[in-house]
Amino acid sequence: MLKAFARLVAGGKPKTSCPNLPPELIGHAQRRETAPLVHWLSEALKRSGDAPELPALLDVVRQAGWHEHDVVKLTVAAAHRAGRWGLLLEWAAATFDGANYRDADLCLMAAQALYELNRIDEAEQAMSAALSRFPSLAERADGLRLAAAIAYAVNRIETAHGWIAQLRRQFPQQADNGLSLSICFEFGDESAVDEILRALTAAPAGDAMDEIACAVVALAREDYAAGFARFEKRFALADATKFVNGALFDRPRWHGEPLAGRSVLVAAEQGLGDTVMMARYLPLLREKGAGAVMLEAQGEAAPLLQASFPDVAVVERRMGAVPSAPTFDLWVGMMSLPHLFGTTAETVPARAGYLRVPQESAAYWRQRVAELAPPGRPRIGLCWSGRRIHRADRRRSLPVEAAFAHLASLPAVFFAVQKEVPQQHPPNLIDVADELVTLADTAALIEAMDLVVTIDSAPAHLAGALGKECWLMLPYRYEWRWGISGEKNRWYDAVRIFRQGRQGDWGTVLQQVFAARLPAWIAERGR
Repeated sequence: MLKAFARLVAGGKPKTSCPNLPPELIGHAQRRETAPLVHWLSEALKRSGDAPELPALLDVVRQAGWHEHDVVKLTVAAAHRAGRWGLLLEWAAATFDGANYRDADLCLMAAQALYELNRIDEAEQAMSAALSRFPSLAERADGLRLAAAIAYAVNRIETAHGWIAQLRRQFPQQADNGLSLSICFEFGDESAVDEILRALTAAPAGDAMDEIACAVVALAREDYAAGFARFEKRFALADATKFVNGALFDRPRWHGEPLAGRSVLVAAEQGLGDTVMMARYLPLLREKGAGAVMLEAQGEAAPLLQASFPDVAVVERRMGAVPSAPTFDLWVGMMSLPHLFGTTAETVPARAGYLRVPQESAAYWRQRVAELAPPGRPRIGLCWSGRRIHRADRRRSLPVEAAFAHLASLPAVFFAVQKEVPQQHPPNLIDVADELVTLADTAALIEAMDLVVTIDSAPAHLAGALGKECWLMLPYRYEWRWGISGEKNRWYDAVRIFRQGRQGDWGTVLQQVFAARLPAWIAERGR
């Protein structure tokens, strides 16, 4: 379908225009008035995946004498406005023979589409090429903002901060937005953070991304009441359905009122770690009077969550489809539960021990670990990298060489508690990735460990929720849930945090964990 559209956009002999097009739209086309055409076509794209009105519109603009390059730019701009990123790239490809590279707007829109599709390496290359070919993009607010967003995603925080500083100098009236706030906060520019927060708070209700950025800063500063309240704005994000099942949006949502025997469906949001973290709230729904509680969760998490909460009906999440059974009266997103239960930094419930590994999984992994690990040595679960599709993965994951550098010299057996393990790894690192089929397997393996050392990924949440001692290695100013400073956190008693003191400084963290703390921990256990 997309390739057929690309051929359509690329041109051809005009056909008879559709009589159903509004007369005023034909007038806009004849007068070469781009803005109303972009608006009309973008709304058509939002209504229908294949925009059936498009062929007629293209006939009209071609009959009005539009240049083919302008036809492509019209359609690409409409796809951009509608957030149809894959379609945008398909249409823009019609002129990738060179014409689009003479157009700064097309270059910028293509780079943003790659970014929005999490094709971050390609987005970085496209943005670099665009800035090289069109230096004027660095004098535009939208160019500076996208350059900052892409630099942020590829973990060039200083570069991102530089772009934001330039944006704030050149366009002070446009610089107080969520992206500026996020980058300044993670760079540690507190004066800028406070200034942007004041501006955003004083302004009329802003867009959802601004609210989310304010929420994240408040949460990182442990103002949970304000942070979680503002975080409710996430349902208004253009890409909200990437993180929560959009098929539920037309159904009645729970807003914290007494449930009075009604059944409630809790919808998992974002990643597996978020699901594990928020599962602690499931038993509290009964206290609000729920007659029945259901959980719509990722398929790989379902066995673990069902074993942990036998009174909750766990169903597999299928994005775009409402669960057919069991039925429910209301639904709620998992990340709304802290807000609806009035959570503060001092009242986070169930800080350990709320997960239960299925008995069969626990028995299997106890035996498996005993088979693989020589007796008398500590068993340490290790996770050094997350999923590459995660937009912040370059920040949170360790360089594999650095992660493995100290292992062979330590008198311990390490088990990889992640799914991707390189073939070349230290001899005392055991790869059981093929056996980690569901989250219950990973949880059972973690439960059989003496310690878990991990980056910010699902194993950190599993260890914390199981009450297993866990050392968490964090980038500088990373993830609101872990706070800003100190070794402790508000969500898991069992998790100790080792933080970068400055952006990108993994060396100090690895030295502290593997060269200092871990040898001392192993020696203490041997006494």
